[in-house]
Amino acid sequence: MEELTLEKFEEASEIVKEVTLETKLIYSEYFSAQTGNKVYFKPENMQYRRLQGKRCLLQDQHSD
Repeated sequence: MEELTLEKFEEASEIVKEVTLETKLIYSEYFSAQTGNKVYFKPENMQYRRLQGKRCLLQDQHSD
């Protein structure tokens, strides 16, 4: 298996940035009231669908 270097990590990070959207946290009044805590959700379902292919591509590039 090939070692993950900082350079490769940064390269992969740039690829991911090209195909993802920043998803904001959404505060849930209901679950916060139910739990007595501040509950937030991160809606990853707001991402582009084409990310799945890039994820596989990144895995394939770094697995031997």
